[in-house]
Parts: sequence; C-alpha cells; structure tokens
Amino acid sequence: MNRSLLLLAISASIVLVSYLEVLGAQEPLRPPAPCRFRGDPLIPGLSSFFIPGLGQFMNGDDHKGFTHLVVAVGLPTLVVIAGRLLGEMGLWQMRETLFITAPLLYLGWGLHSGMDAYRVAETYCKR
Repeated sequence: MNRSLLLLAISASIVLVSYLEVLGAQEPLRPPAPCRFRGDPLIPGLSSFFIPGLGQFMNGDDHKGFTHLVVAVGLPTLVVIAGRLLGEMGLWQMRETLFITAPLLYLGWGLHSGMDAYRVAETYCKR
C-alpha cells in the first residue's frame, strides 16, 4: 500500500512539474537578465538540448535554467525509483513500458528546453 502511494506521488509530481512548465510557456516572453552570450541563438538552443538548462543560463534566465536542470536530473531518478517499485510489486510489464518510454520523455524534455533557449536567445540575445 505504501509503495502504491509513493508511486502515485511520484507520478503526480511529474505531471505537476509538466503542467507548471506549460503554464510558464504560455506567458509572453519577458526579457531575461542581461544575456551572458550574445550571438547565434542556435548555440544556446543546442546547449540546452544536450544539457537541459544550460542554454537558459547562457541567456541569463537562471531560474528557468535551474528548473530545467532539476527536471533533467530528477526525471531519470524518478524512473529508476518507479521501476524498482514496479519490479518489487510484480508489475513487470508496466516496468518494461516505463523503461521504454523514459528515454522518449527525456528526449522530449531536452527538445523543449532547447527550443525555449533558442526562442529566448533569438528574441533578446542576438547581436
């Protein structure tokens, strides 16, 4: 019973973070702090695709960069914890499905982070 509640709490936190990120994306763009990198916006975009949050730090948007980095580190951690719990509960098929979809979730997060960094850099950090 406790494991089921833990799994539910982990799932709810992932959904909540995703929902808050979507709400933040609906806000109009506001200028970040002074950009740390001025130049081609593709560089912060690619940086944030490979290391989520790095492009946001380059754009001077430290709060958003920290959020993207925490989600990028927390997502694999939560997947491993949920996988172990599902294995202990004997739900092997759900565990396999989780481990198959987890890389797609991480790739989606990297893509979102990269597109956000590119969009902000193109708007505010071009030369």
